[in-house]
Amino acid sequence: MDQSERVLVKYPLFKTAVARIQACFDSHSATVEPDCCPIVGESGSGKTTIISYFESLHPRIDHKWGLEVPVLVAKVPARPTVKSFAETLLYQLGDPLWSRGNTVKYTPAGIAQALPCSPVGSR
Repeated sequence: MDQSERVLVKYPLFKTAVARIQACFDSHSATVEPDCCPIVGESGSGKTTIISYFESLHPRIDHKWGLEVPVLVAKVPARPTVKSFAETLLYQLGDPLWSRGNTVKYTPAGIAQALPCSPVGSR
């Protein structure tokens, strides 16, 4: 890969997008329903770069009680089912048994029980 391909240029629109995502992220503890921030754009416009950069600002933290994942990035399968969507999330969270289970395991309570990780602010 050429050196110029690894340089991240934080142009004003990039900074604005990251700031908006950060504001939505910060709203999680301020309201019952956190703000949503859809990320849309033409192919090649930098959506994945912005998401990857934001994820890098909030790294995973390994605690004694388990893994804290402040930002979970996962590609949603085309035409997701409850099972395929949950399996994708479990895989990205590092569950070694991500593909074993039934729909009951894939409820929010089942996922919370299965993993020694916690969303930010829940511990």
